[in-house]
Amino acid sequence: MNLFYVKTTETCNLNCKHCFTSGSKGAKIFWNVNKVISWFKKYRNHVGERPVHFEFHGGEPFLADVEDMYQFYYETKDLWKDRTYGVTTNLTFKLTDEIRGFINGPLEKRVGTSWDTSIRFTNMRQYDLWRSNVKTLLEAGVTIKLFVSVTKDLVKMDQKELLLWIKELGVTEVSFERLTKDGNANEHPEIFPTNIELQDWF
Repeated sequence: MNLFYVKTTETCNLNCKHCFTSGSKGAKIFWNVNKVISWFKKYRNHVGERPVHFEFHGGEPFLADVEDMYQFYYETKDLWKDRTYGVTTNLTFKLTDEIRGFINGPLEKRVGTSWDTSIRFTNMRQYDLWRSNVKTLLEAGVTIKLFVSVTKDLVKMDQKELLLWIKELGVTEVSFERLTKDGNANEHPEIFPTNIELQDWF
């Protein structure tokens, strides 16, 4: 399986301390969808048939024009027989009919979203919006994978309580991810647990 992260933008509507693209402080750069499509067509001619997965990423990928994401889908879906599409999104925005249509169609009702215990949301309004969107998508039959950043604060949490909260949230897949020292994370060394803390918590 060839995995491609298709970055629609460098910027984001949040500004997390651990963001590898510098969040809302990052460059306000959006993809040139025609150039990206052209690259993949050339790549397909070079490598031939193989399973591929396209993961829309960012920044926050849904800050880009959803019509461009549709264009990318329609112009790449026939390049490989075995291909899938996904998205990793913070879900902290209004779920428009256009976004929901893209999730239900090209993404085949699968979404990845991020959460952590103390960094991602700057206020309860953001958290409530995220949780409401998660609930809305789950009720619509969307499968959600939760990506949890393993921060200094997270390793202080009781593992059983955390897993019970995830179960209550309703998601059925979760990935615990170590932080990388890029972007905003370079400015916040205090959020990194030590290797011993990571080992003990896991």
